[in-house]
Amino acid sequence: MSPWVAVVVSWIAIVVLYLGLAACLREIRLLRGQVSRLTYPAGAASDSACPLCRLVLARLADLSSRLPEPAVLLTYESDDVWGPLPAGIRVVRDDPSWSAVAHLTPPVLMLVAPSGEVLELALPAGPDDVDRALESFRTFYSRH
Repeated sequence: MSPWVAVVVSWIAIVVLYLGLAACLREIRLLRGQVSRLTYPAGAASDSACPLCRLVLARLADLSSRLPEPAVLLTYESDDVWGPLPAGIRVVRDDPSWSAVAHLTPPVLMLVAPSGEVLELALPAGPDDVDRALESFRTFYSRH
């Protein structure tokens, strides 16, 4: 092989390696962007007849402006049973999810990962417990 062909082949190899590195770095940048957008919604599994559940929804609505995702109300009941809900609350009716927590006394406060994994769970018995659980969720957001 002549020296000129070796130089040309070497430069072609360097260019191909550079393009491969650039593609890898682009994928890493896109993956980093996806991971940084992952959010953890706060949610409550609630029953409309529970007065503490209504308080939880009001507190979640107050907190929702500072959350990266809307707070979620997990329920088995229809819209007309709940009536107008506070702003910042997204209603989810999901029978399998409700069945997973229905044996617990409502309200059930949860911090849920995008994968559906419950990261934190609280069973408040009074208004102070609600505030402590939501503060714990806020602390989790600030750490992650």
